[in-house]
Amino acid sequence: MNNLLLEIMREQDISFLYTPHSWYREIKRPNGKPDQTAISVLSDILSRFEPQYQFDDQGDIVGMEWPLKSSGIICEYEHIAHGMNFSLSDVKNAMDRLVEKGILRRSFYKKNGCLPMMIEIVPERFKAITRFKNDIT
Repeated sequence: MNNLLLEIMREQDISFLYTPHSWYREIKRPNGKPDQTAISVLSDILSRFEPQYQFDDQGDIVGMEWPLKSSGIICEYEHIAHGMNFSLSDVKNAMDRLVEKGILRRSFYKKNGCLPMMIEIVPERFKAITRFKNDIT
């Protein structure tokens, strides 16, 4: 799969179920405090990129299948809000802030009377806010 975001995640050895501590320094509300809702929403979106592991008879990993063939996911605010126990407006506002910061891109389209959206994590911005450097000298 040729996907810059997944290449960055492999390069930095980022777990799909781990929220980097650097996000608490980089993703903040206007009052300067970490934006917990936006961080949780971004973490939930990132977790959808986790590969499906393939195992042999002994239980060893023999391969991975990437569930996403594109750089984004299709979803609705309601699905994220329900899954994370946030209000619909909390999720929409958090995503608005992530889009304003250039971390996410989203586009809407009409499908069967619904208004789903394509959400993409911007790889360059993701790399800039996601750090795993050891600060101990």
